[in-house]
Amino acid sequence: MLDRQSIKAMFAACLILIPAAAIAGANMSKDVQTFKENAEACEHFAGEWDPDLPDENKREIQAGIDDACGKAKALYPALAKKWGQDKDVKKLLQQYSFVRQ
Repeated sequence: MLDRQSIKAMFAACLILIPAAAIAGANMSKDVQTFKENAEACEHFAGEWDPDLPDENKREIQAGIDDACGKAKALYPALAKKWGQDKDVKKLLQQYSFVRQ
């Protein structure tokens, strides 16, 4: 079971890793980078969910899920329309197709 301090440490690590991921995708447009960052954070927080966690931890994780997944879901349709013919972006979007749900 994760305590509050562990959750904060994982969140901080996520904030550090997201810019690193953006650097790795430096050739991507800003909107695609933003989508990727949010989709990855969405996956991260969803993977942390455990019904046995204390309520406070569940609330913090749920807030991260709601924020990151919500942003990725909002960006997905416009990116699919705008970049649908770009094979690299199309492949990236397919990797995160869960955000369409």
